[in-house]
Amino acid sequence: MSESRSSSFILSSPSHPRLGTSVIRCFWLFVCVKTTYISSPLAELPIALSDGPKVAQELPDDALEMRPPEWSRRDETVAMLMTLLSHHPPSMYGHCLRLTIRGHSVYLCGRCTGIYGGLGVGLLALLMSQVVLEPSWLWFLIAVALGLTTTIDWMSQRLTPRKTTVRLRFVTGLMTGLGLAIVFYLNNLLFMLVTLAIMAVSVGSVSLVETRRQDEES
Repeated sequence: MSESRSSSFILSSPSHPRLGTSVIRCFWLFVCVKTTYISSPLAELPIALSDGPKVAQELPDDALEMRPPEWSRRDETVAMLMTLLSHHPPSMYGHCLRLTIRGHSVYLCGRCTGIYGGLGVGLLALLMSQVVLEPSWLWFLIAVALGLTTTIDWMSQRLTPRKTTVRLRFVTGLMTGLGLAIVFYLNNLLFMLVTLAIMAVSVGSVSLVETRRQDEES
């Protein structure tokens, strides 16, 4: 009986986030972070379009039939995790953490691994400790400062000759994940919107500068 009361307190107390009502907010902010800081450089993928008809002529007719893949729920889960963490082509493996599993190398995006790891560990620690983050505005500023580490690292990498390292990408990603955990835990819609605005401004600024540089070169 005491355990049920304790869990009910965590979910409904004003000093803690209402997990049931904040799931959607956390999810779309999480997706926005993903789409903001992660890009798939498809232009670098080795696609040889000229070889398509030649290969097709050498294959038997039955080999060209499209068959839907038979995936289990486990396969879908693994594929989703790989998309979140392993999305770089071989030409960008220098941005990845290399793990060897059963003799196979898995390359995980250093920045994304840090963000997801920091977010998960941060939320778990905050929820288990039941800490009250007051004043909320001060903790939000701390979260923004943590998040700016990834923004600065990413923008300086894109706009200057500076080259970042895998370790720095992971560490700054970890700090950003911790900052996002604080924002989620505060469960304040205004804080979430400000966070999105900061990300949008940073991405828009980089895009504008790169577009102007390309126009000047052309």
